[in-house]
Amino acid sequence: MTLRCKTRLLGTPQLVAMARCGHVVPCGEPGGPAWSTGQRCELFDSLERRWPVGALLAWNPSGDWWQRWYLLDGHRRVDALGELVAERLGVVRDLGRPEPTYLPGSAAVTGGMYLPVNAMLAMRLLPVMFSMSDDALAVADRAAGAVVHTLFEVTTALGGIPDEVAAMCNRLLPGRVQAATLAQVPAQDNAAPYRPRS
Repeated sequence: MTLRCKTRLLGTPQLVAMARCGHVVPCGEPGGPAWSTGQRCELFDSLERRWPVGALLAWNPSGDWWQRWYLLDGHRRVDALGELVAERLGVVRDLGRPEPTYLPGSAAVTGGMYLPVNAMLAMRLLPVMFSMSDDALAVADRAAGAVVHTLFEVTTALGGIPDEVAAMCNRLLPGRVQAATLAQVPAQDNAAPYRPRS
C-alpha cells in the first residue's frame, strides 16, 4: 500500500476522546525528557491564548482514518490533555487574573479563586460557579471556551511500510522515529473503528 498523508483539524474534546478510548496510542519513546508541571501549565496558557502548540504526527498502517493510529510526535501534548480529563493533572487557572495564568495546584493560595483544568474540558463549571464573582465566572467561561475550542493539526501517514514512514519521519523529525519501532506496529489492527459522537 502506498504511503499517503492527510492533515485534519481535531478539536480538543475529539482528540482527548480518541486517546482515552485507545484510538490514539503512543508509538516509541517521546522526544526529550518528561514535561515538568510548569511546561504543562504553559501548554494550557498557549491554548487559552490561541497560540500554536505544534502539529501532531501519527501513522495509521491500515490506511483507514477511522482505525487506530499511532502517535509519532506529540506524546507530551496528548498525555497532558489525557491527564487533564483523568483528573491526574494538578493544574489550575487563576481566575483572579484576566490574562492566562496557570499554576500547579500546589501553588494555589488560600482565599484565591481557581479553576482546575480538568473542569474546563468537561465544562463542569456548575459546581464552582456558585462561589464565583461575576468577573471570575467570565474569566472561567472565556478560558474554558478557548481550551475546549482549540483545534489541533494532526498529520496522519496512511498506509505504507515501516521503512517508508521512518524515511518520512527522518525528514520531519531527524533521529526521533526508528524503523525498528515502527515495525512493531501491527499492519492490521483489530481495534474497533472510532466513531465520533454526533
